[in-house]
Amino acid sequence: MSSTKPSSVPSLDCVAQEIVDRIISDLDITWICSLRLVCRSLGDRCCGQRYKAFFGQQDVDLTSYSLQRLCQIAAHPKFGPAVRVIAITAVVHDTSELERMLKTKRRRIHEQKGVFSITTEPQAGEDEIDEARRNLDRLTSEREEQQEMRRNESDVQLLADALRKFGALGVLTIEAAVDQGDKTQLISSSVAREWHPIWVRASQVFRIVLSAIARSEAAVKTLIIYNKSLRCSVPTSDVNELASLFGSKGFNAAAQH
Repeated sequence: MSSTKPSSVPSLDCVAQEIVDRIISDLDITWICSLRLVCRSLGDRCCGQRYKAFFGQQDVDLTSYSLQRLCQIAAHPKFGPAVRVIAITAVVHDTSELERMLKTKRRRIHEQKGVFSITTEPQAGEDEIDEARRNLDRLTSEREEQQEMRRNESDVQLLADALRKFGALGVLTIEAAVDQGDKTQLISSSVAREWHPIWVRASQVFRIVLSAIARSEAAVKTLIIYNKSLRCSVPTSDVNELASLFGSKGFNAAAQH
């Protein structure tokens, strides 16, 4: 009776690390994550510079989810040290446009034709009305969560926990944006209709970030505050009230307006 040897199956486990790195360099984050799920050994081999580069900047909107995720990354032995920039967005939840749409059953379209701006309000379809209701519910829920986190200062505590795990950070930026329903397309603070809610939230986030840095005793090399966002001037009274934080251990940030 003759015996046959099982044919060898090609595997990335047998490939030199340089070749694995070359393959990964042409993949996006979704494909790399899929490769890491194949097995533990391949998962470890996929954690090279290409993969770590996706962790270089962490975007945080100060929701509980984004702050908990930041804490998890900060605690990771490989990905935590890869983070160089934390970009915090002071999000303002503006429900006025969705409320108008649900009341009038009309959607608003803005068009720019040369120097002229044209606005039309065609009838909204049932699918658009349903989507507006869902977006309004989300905005309302996130605004309530934001207010509750301010009341119990869990926003400061979670951010401080993350910064404490990092220990040192290259750059921390704060900018502002307005969420009018489409979370994937936040509106610039410069084009939003109402300036006062932006001004209030900008001041709140300024206080949250400075308090978290002081509480964590983390060394932040560069702190950039509303460098690209209009309508976000921080009141002098707030700056003076928080001036004592600048003397805290580990607070060696450079503020740039």
